[in-house]
Amino acid sequence: MFKKILAYIITLSILAFPGLLMAEEVSMSGLVPVCNTEIGPDGSFTVPCDFDYFMTMLNYIIDWSVKYLVTPIFAILFIYAGFLYIGSAGNPNNKSKAKKIIKNALLGYLIILSAWLVVDTILKGLGFTGEDYLTNY
Repeated sequence: MFKKILAYIITLSILAFPGLLMAEEVSMSGLVPVCNTEIGPDGSFTVPCDFDYFMTMLNYIIDWSVKYLVTPIFAILFIYAGFLYIGSAGNPNNKSKAKKIIKNALLGYLIILSAWLVVDTILKGLGFTGEDYLTNY
């Protein structure tokens, strides 16, 4: 029972500490860009929420999920498989299970990074360059 509790504490600390260390960065900019905050003299918004802000929000969400969600999960799977492989002690079932976990985790991570690269390339091909583009208003 103590080993399970210790494993949960270690897993939660691995997942939580990077988020706590980067909390200032995320809370300052956030995942949703700020718009529709000032009303001009004609009654319309001076910085309207448009398609560019929507694409910025999607870009933030994708970047955040790859950096702070997918990468730690991949690292935890890789570490778990490494411990399983080292601790197999001649047990071929654990050894093959560890190899399968490493192969699947690596393949999944490569698919996610490739998807991010495709989306980023499409956005840049359409002329979207992120926050710098939005500051030109």
